[in-house]
Amino acid sequence: MAFYKIKNCDVYYAVLNDNLVDSTIIRQEIEKVDFSQDEDKYCLINTNDGNFKEAVFKPSVTGGQFFGKNIIIADGDTVTVDVFGLSKFHNINGSFLQDKDLPAIDMEVSCSTEHTIVKNKITVDLTDTNMATLSYLWVTGTELDFMASDDEKIRYDFVILKK
Repeated sequence: MAFYKIKNCDVYYAVLNDNLVDSTIIRQEIEKVDFSQDEDKYCLINTNDGNFKEAVFKPSVTGGQFFGKNIIIADGDTVTVDVFGLSKFHNINGSFLQDKDLPAIDMEVSCSTEHTIVKNKITVDLTDTNMATLSYLWVTGTELDFMASDDEKIRYDFVILKK
């Protein structure tokens, strides 16, 4: 088992070895968890959800759409990437978390054009160009920051093309 606490927020990530622990038992026990505070939430991620990156840090786009895994087609002069847009954080334990209630996690952001970051949303300005690159990496303060596999590293790289 590996256990990570994401830095600067109360998000914890536990990885269990499914070969050693029966996940159906875990699911039965987790459904009975009684946290000390009403605002505590939990979410069980299994192999059907993909890895931690795909389940928790999956982005969505406003003002454009994804074209494949790393290309965004923008409809106009701006496109906004919501870094938690399709995240399981929005629906934890039957409770929908609003944007204001989502954790603020440190990110390293690199963009080839002007951009703004508000909470967990990155807006890229394409006013004077037809193409931009955007890259962001979650800084968790754990070993997740140094994963060798790009599939598990909590990093996203996009090319943004304007129609």
